[in-house]
Parts: sequence; C-alpha cells; structure tokens
Amino acid sequence: MRSNRALERAGQRPAQYEWALCAVGRSTPGLRQRHMGINARIETEGGESITEVLDPMGYVSWILGSHGLDATVCLRFIDPYGDTIFNQGQLHVLLSELESRRATLTTAGLESAKEQYLRRATAWPEAAVNEAQRYISSLSADEIRGHLEQLVSLVRRALDHGAHHYVRFIGD
Repeated sequence: MRSNRALERAGQRPAQYEWALCAVGRSTPGLRQRHMGINARIETEGGESITEVLDPMGYVSWILGSHGLDATVCLRFIDPYGDTIFNQGQLHVLLSELESRRATLTTAGLESAKEQYLRRATAWPEAAVNEAQRYISSLSADEIRGHLEQLVSLVRRALDHGAHHYVRFIGD
C-alpha cells in the first residue's frame, strides 16, 4: 500500500481524506469517538489570529466530501492532518469554491454520504460502529450549511482586511 505522502505526490487523495471524520482507539473498552475538526482563522503576516471558526463536529470534512475535489483549485489542498494557508491572491478562488458547495450540501446528499461512511465502517469494532452511528445521526445538512456560511463569511472578512492577511485551515 502506498503511503499518504506518495498518494498526494501522485495527485491522489488517501482513502481516509474525504471522510476522515472519526478516529477510534485500538481497544474497545472505554472507546471514545474523536471528531476530526478543521478549524479556520484569519491571521496577520505575523501569525496573530484575528478571528476563528471552530469545527468541533467535523463539518469541514463533510463540506469537502460533499462533492469531488478534483476540479477545485484551493479546496483540494485543505489538509485534514496539517495546516493550509491561503493568501490574498488565492482567497477569491477559495471563496468561489466554498460558495459553490452550497448547492452540493443537500439533505439527500448528506444521507447518501452517511450511508457510504457506515458501509466503510463494517470492519470496525462494534462499539466504534455504534459511536459512528450516533455521531452521524446527529448531523444535519442545515448545520453543515450553517458552518459553510461561517467559512464564507470568514474568507470575505479576510479579503476586506486586505494585504498581509491570510486564512489558515488547521487540521487535527
């Protein structure tokens, strides 16, 4: 099996990228679900945070996975495991790509994505599958769209701040 870095160099995403939502412990007793949130913030050239959108429920992963990333310029590079920074020259493209996600975040699309996610979970320990089911049953397209609107607003504010202001996505 190729490593994640080798897949990325070859222009492919690692399998866990699109739906990297839950990480589970190795042992079933005391199993705790962990959502992989990708926070976003505006920061200055010196790294000072101006404002931040937190992602404790892992909504950004669902936004990214709501539709393929191959045709995107910016969204495809948001790293769920590291930091991704967009500068003023890239923010207009990022904004456009985020706004285009509005149409892909439907209730029917989310239900289909949930089903796909649970199909991949069949090899997990039973406790992990139960945790995943509880987690995804609490997700709604409206909540995810609300989070998307917060991200759109954040990018617009960064554009309003002008030069030397960046948007940083902070992976798990």
